[in-house]
This record gives sequence, C-alpha cells and structure tokens, in this order.
Amino acid sequence: ILPPPKEKVPVEKKPQAWNMFRPTVVALVIAFISVLGSVLYAYAALPQYGNWWSAFGITPLTQQQVVMALFLQLVQSYCLTVLITRTKGFFLSLKRRPSLYLAAPAVGMPLAFTFFAVYLPTTTLGSGPPAVGCGWGAAGVTWAYSILVLLVAESAKLASYYVLEFESNLRAKREMQRRQMQKEIAAEMLRDEGLKNIIDLHKNSENPGDSSWESERSELQGQVEELKGQVLRMEAEMSAVESLRSGMLQYIRGQLSADDFACLLTAPPPAKSHAD
Repeated sequence: ILPPPKEKVPVEKKPQAWNMFRPTVVALVIAFISVLGSVLYAYAALPQYGNWWSAFGITPLTQQQVVMALFLQLVQSYCLTVLITRTKGFFLSLKRRPSLYLAAPAVGMPLAFTFFAVYLPTTTLGSGPPAVGCGWGAAGVTWAYSILVLLVAESAKLASYYVLEFESNLRAKREMQRRQMQKEIAAEMLRDEGLKNIIDLHKNSENPGDSSWESERSELQGQVEELKGQVLRMEAEMSAVESLRSGMLQYIRGQLSADDFACLLTAPPPAKSHAD
C-alpha cells in the first residue's frame, strides 16, 4: 500500500481521461484468475482430492502440511499480483521495471514467508485448522505454480487492454465518420446554391406577397453568407496549420533550414481563433 507514491510508472504522452470501466474490467479479470488459481491449487494439493505431490516425486503431504502450503500460495498470489497491476504493458519489461520501494516488499515478503512455511512447527493458525511446515519440495512446487498463475493473469490483463483499446478505437472511428458525414452534408448544401434552391422551393409554397417571408428570407440569406465566410476562414486557417505542421516535419528531418523555419513560425496566421 505504501510504496506506490515512489513508484516508476511511465507518463502518458497525452492527457488521460479517467475511465472507471477499464480498470474495473481489468481488476475483475486479474482477481478472477487469481482466485481460480488458488481454488485449483487447493483441490490439487489436498490429500482427499488431487494429492498431486507424487507427480513431482514428493511424499504426499498431510492435511496440516497442505494448510501451510496453501497459506504460502495465498501470500505469493497476494504479493506478486501487485507487480502486474502497475502498468498496461508486460510487467517484466525493463522500461517499466518497478522501483526498489515496491519490488522489495512484493518479492521479499513471500520469500521470507517461504522459510516460515517450511520450518513452522505444529501449530494452530488463530482459530483455524492446525498447520505444520510443508518442506522445501512442496514450497518449490508452490512457487512454480504461483508464477505460472501470475503469467496467466498477466496474459489475460494484456488481452483485456487490447480488447478495450480496440473497442475504444472503433467507437472513435465511428464518431469521426459521423462528423465527416455531417461536414459533407453541410458542404453539399453550400455547394451549387443547394440551400438557395431549398429557400426558393419554400418561397414558391408561400404567398409571394408576404412581407414577413421576404424579411425571413433576407435574414436567412445573410446567415448563409456569414456561414460561407466562416467556412472559407476555417479552410484558410487549417491550411496554415497544415503548412506549419509540414514545415516542422521538414525541419526535424533536416529538409528545411533554420532561417526558413523561423520565417514559417513568425508568419502571421490568416485568422486568430483556430490557428492559435
């Protein structure tokens, strides 16, 4: 709980909008796999069920030894899972390696508890069942199993983020297509006097001598002319922005001199609102 303020987490290059749906889905996926892994471990380890120890060349454990082995597996799952919840990428990536403040307790705690689980004399864990040390063989198998479950949970986490990103990009693409369609409809209305034809059609259906209609028509035509001017200004502004972007790319690639790039930066934009 305490180390995250001193953690090494990569900073995103663009602002991140808080989306509670994503971390909830990923947390549920990781938690489900961790709990399922512990349940399967208990089933495989208990003598009255799986009793898989002979498959590893280990003398079958008693009920008390299995209790301690299961406790060790829970501690490992609890401590190691924090390593895969830090970032969206692979948790073993050197670029996203955890800080010592986090790695020390996350790995040191289950390592220290391993000695406790191996050498514990017969005792009762609180009000729970009696337990006794499980031995190094069972501890090694438990470590291997916990790491395997951790890798499965990590794979599920990466797959969850991939599906969520794909769904988000698909939704954004549909929104862009909808806006593009709206722009095309607006441009079609302004092209070839399309809006004027609609006005004329409406005019013919009204009383030609109606003065209120004439005033409304004049007002609407004025709004259309103003809209045309705004469209032209926006096109000029977007052209200036595109020219600036192209110049920056050329300067970065060494295709544009510093003087030419300075002239491009100091050139006044055609308008202030959108270009700024």
